[in-house]
Amino acid sequence: MTVSLAQTAPFTLGPLQVVPAAREVTRGDRSQSIEPLVMQVFIVLARSVGEVVSRDSLIERCWGGRAISDDALNRVIAKVRRIDSILGGGAFHLETITKVGYRLRIDGSRAPTLPASSPQRLYRRVLPAFAMLFCIGTLALFLSPRDRPAPIPAAPAVQPREASVAAAADLETRGLSLLFQGSAQETESGLSFLRQATALAPRRASLWGSLAMGYVLALSHNEGQSAQADVDRALEAADRALALDPRQGRAIAARIALTPTFGHWAQKDAMLRQGARQAAAETAPLVFQRAQYLASVGRSGEALEQIDRLDAISPLLPWIQSLRAHLLAAQGRPGAAQQVADRASALWPRDRLTWFTRFDLALFGGRPRDALALGEDRTSWPVGSEADIADRMAIAHLLVTPSSKEAIALIDQLEARGETDRTAAETAVQAAVALDQPDRALAIARRMYRNPGVLAGRGVVMPRIGADDGHERNTALLFWPLVARLRDQSEHKALVHDLAIDR
Repeated sequence: MTVSLAQTAPFTLGPLQVVPAAREVTRGDRSQSIEPLVMQVFIVLARSVGEVVSRDSLIERCWGGRAISDDALNRVIAKVRRIDSILGGGAFHLETITKVGYRLRIDGSRAPTLPASSPQRLYRRVLPAFAMLFCIGTLALFLSPRDRPAPIPAAPAVQPREASVAAAADLETRGLSLLFQGSAQETESGLSFLRQATALAPRRASLWGSLAMGYVLALSHNEGQSAQADVDRALEAADRALALDPRQGRAIAARIALTPTFGHWAQKDAMLRQGARQAAAETAPLVFQRAQYLASVGRSGEALEQIDRLDAISPLLPWIQSLRAHLLAAQGRPGAAQQVADRASALWPRDRLTWFTRFDLALFGGRPRDALALGEDRTSWPVGSEADIADRMAIAHLLVTPSSKEAIALIDQLEARGETDRTAAETAVQAAVALDQPDRALAIARRMYRNPGVLAGRGVVMPRIGADDGHERNTALLFWPLVARLRDQSEHKALVHDLAIDR
């Protein structure tokens, strides 16, 4: 049976006071709000302190037995571990039992005080109740109706509205977990959960804000009329959220994400600042968009500061770690960037952004042989990325075995495709720099940025969220280490000036 937060009594775990219905864990004067799904997993583990809880058992009790990815479970487990560290540490330790499950341990002197559930406790509680019922039944045979004691009031039941709110919160957690997996199928499933949540609790602003953000994330999988429909739905959901709570963070983030960035630097900057002031609490999509913006205008140090803040909000998302790796490299810290990319690859081995980030750090960081070794393992390729990987593998081969003729031919091919394909255009710029054609690289970059036409694809260099009608351009490329080698050239400076980035 799935854990019900509304029906789970408060309990203590060492120095922690846990109130499941409020999704709150307190230690002294510090309190932390916990996501519904994370709280469910925490409860199951706390009820079995010192015992191994299998992954299957957690999935059955907290996900209702629905098939989920290893990444989804790992993210929730990581958030359970963070409960202890956020509230001071030392309250409990959560062990991973390889290929089996997890075991929560605490100091033996701090045994948890949980709602009674063992047979012995149940016996001690039920036996007096049966005795009382027997006495009452016996008295009823001898007393007249007028003398009978007043009926014992029934225990208060969970109200339908409370149950709906709890179910809606559970659906929201499940929906967001699926959305951040990144695939089209999981995104649509996540949206379905969020739509169900708003139907159950239509007066909760947070649910509408999550739904608005969900439609924004869905834009990465849709084009044309389908994308426009998602934009309309995102705006409608954001309006519903803000009508209920003008400070709802995800709704604010969704509306900002639907405004253009490229060529609208001052407007986007003002919106992000205003959104951060307006939101009731720090919101991950708002912080991430701020980091995106700063990276796009070459302020990688400030962008990295924003990404560091996200570790306290939503650390286990592939696009956050991908951007972190790029920003570390831009700050001259290639070793730290590689560590982040390797950890992300271990968590999300087939994620597109994660895979290309790791590949590019090797390819353009002076290790083309390492890039080739990664690319030759086709089992690791992200789905639907075959053509983009082939382009990068061609660059790697030319870096290992140089050929001026083949290099020019490859750049020509990429540049021709780049007239309509953003990914090819970005790759052409990178290939020209890597293959020692700097003037060619800057000429291609100028055409890409100054071409007002629509470019297909979302590129692989810069993780981003938000609307994209094909007119957006990834200017962060100019400041990543590879192209930034050209920053002292007059053409690079002139391009940054013409795009109004320097202002």
